[in-house]
Amino acid sequence: GGGEWLCEPPRALLAGVRRWAQAQRQRPKADLRAHGPDGRGAAAGFAQLGVRLIMMLSPLLLIPFLGALGLALWPGNPTPEQVRRGALVVLGLQLAWSLWVLAGFDPALSGMQMGESLDWVQSLGLNYRLGVDGLSMPLLLVNAGLTFVSAFASGSVSQKPKLYFALLLVISGAVNGAFLAQNLLLFFLFYELEL
Repeated sequence: GGGEWLCEPPRALLAGVRRWAQAQRQRPKADLRAHGPDGRGAAAGFAQLGVRLIMMLSPLLLIPFLGALGLALWPGNPTPEQVRRGALVVLGLQLAWSLWVLAGFDPALSGMQMGESLDWVQSLGLNYRLGVDGLSMPLLLVNAGLTFVSAFASGSVSQKPKLYFALLLVISGAVNGAFLAQNLLLFFLFYELEL
């Protein structure tokens, strides 16, 4: 009767959740993917264009961090202007990539988009998870724009320019990480790094 009908939907729902959880456990450990909130999102749009979308957000961390490392290890004794121009190239690339992410972002969708996930220590539940939503997207653009302007306006820096501009890049990458992190531990690491 009516009681059986009321019990059936929860049973079907629980069975579906169990199947999904089992599929997640059987997933390869190094599953790095990009998707929207429904598993398609921006990735589906790019796939229709013949573009394989794997990592859209990680470069927003890699570009400034690798740029900072490059400036810090710059051989010889470059002039402050050369170092500033190197930082501007890196920050310009970061700004361009942020605009590329914006181009793939769909403001009509709620929730996280372009998600990336990579298991670190699965037994402890630690993983590398990034995502962008309607709040973090404009903040990424503000960060990229402000750090570029900061480097552009820092022409008077003459003492320890490699250290100054390398730290500017590290701060920019850490702020990006704090905006993109979908894991409390990851957020904490990036937040502490930017401090």
